[in-house]
Amino acid sequence: MKYKSLYIVFASSLLILFVLVYQGTFAYFTSNVADDRRGEDAGKTALSTADLEDLTLVNSGNSDGSLWIPGTTKDFTFKINNPSSVALCVKLVWKDVSNTWVNKNDLVFTLTDSKGTDIVSSTPFPSNDDEVLVASFQVPNGENNYTIKVTYTNTNENQYEDMGQSFRATVEGQLTECSSWGGG
Repeated sequence: MKYKSLYIVFASSLLILFVLVYQGTFAYFTSNVADDRRGEDAGKTALSTADLEDLTLVNSGNSDGSLWIPGTTKDFTFKINNPSSVALCVKLVWKDVSNTWVNKNDLVFTLTDSKGTDIVSSTPFPSNDDEVLVASFQVPNGENNYTIKVTYTNTNENQYEDMGQSFRATVEGQLTECSSWGGG
């Protein structure tokens, strides 16, 4: 009887050990799936200044040389070149941001495509680097034009605190394959 309980404990321990090893092996193989056919940067194309034109936004006044006053709007147009034969998605991020506006909500931007469709509606201009301009939107193949419109909104209130303030930012992005389960 003494040996029978020892055999049961030994067999149970062996079974538990087998199950743990099996589960660990299964988890290892299922969590490390990778596509090695196209290398480390598969499906990614970095956008360069040749792909994003006029990507630096500076409040240097309107094209006629006037200063920014409440109600002023300035368009910053840029191009994204999708060299592939399929639509890709792009993520745009603000870099080199400097925004000394006191009333941060009074300086807003929109992002539209060449058809005038809003990709990003009226949103406060960023105050920090690495803020996401847009997480993901689809870019058709070929050369595509986009416009960031920056507006100093007129609140019909005294906005003297923003006199002499400035803003500056750069837009950076990356083209990636659109995933079927999110984004784009």
